[in-house]
Amino acid sequence: DSQWRAYRGSFVTLLLAAAVTTALTRRIKAEKPTARLACGLAFVAVAHGGGAGCVVGVCGLFHAASFLPPALAVPAAWALALACLLAKDPALPYRRALPAPCWPVLGA
Repeated sequence: DSQWRAYRGSFVTLLLAAAVTTALTRRIKAEKPTARLACGLAFVAVAHGGGAGCVVGVCGLFHAASFLPPALAVPAAWALALACLLAKDPALPYRRALPAPCWPVLGA
């Protein structure tokens, strides 16, 4: 399938970018989660190109959930993950009810 062929063709580049991003984030102290998030978002922007806006927004939501107390953070992360899965499946009514159901990032 052409999608997998394109992925395999850029795999070395993605692997190198992931290694550089990992090295950078490990050098940033754990007390600076926003700086680490910025490094990760830079990788997402490079990996996803023009369709990165929605992915970056979802990453921001997960990052915001990480600042909640643990009793709320874990359920919030699971709820966000479930919402993402539901939004991805075009056969579900949840997806059809989204304000912009033809977003390219959702594969519509």
